[in-house]
Amino acid sequence: MKIFVRHPIFPIIVLIFSVQLIGEHYPFSPFSMFSNPSTKPHHLFYLADNEGDPLPLTFHTGMSAARLTKMFKSYREKISEGESEKYTEQEVEKMAGEKLIKYLTKIADSRGEKRRLPLSLQLMELEISFDKQGLREDHRTVMKFDP
Repeated sequence: MKIFVRHPIFPIIVLIFSVQLIGEHYPFSPFSMFSNPSTKPHHLFYLADNEGDPLPLTFHTGMSAARLTKMFKSYREKISEGESEKYTEQEVEKMAGEKLIKYLTKIADSRGEKRRLPLSLQLMELEISFDKQGLREDHRTVMKFDP
């Protein structure tokens, strides 16, 4: 018994049994939220060059794709708020995209010559969904920005 307690596998076995006994109580949660993916598609936005190749957003602006996505959705909501019948969905997306790209260009310009964004940009949407075949990625050009 003494040899078994000193064996390197013993703490792992104790951990496995204790986590199973404790169950889903903080801080011993197995994070089951990740075990059952949502059937709703997840949308991310990113910048691409004129050919559609993704740009390193963090290098140019210091922002992540998640933050860019939140900003775009926020701009889109503000534009369509109260004036939903005035503009089509495509017009709202174009206006929000232009505002976002102008803001990102300003940030990139302030970070120095090497970090400037190209003049011709595309705002792209990546839709990640889960279906019977597994994960699927669909890319869509939201708008092209060519001053």
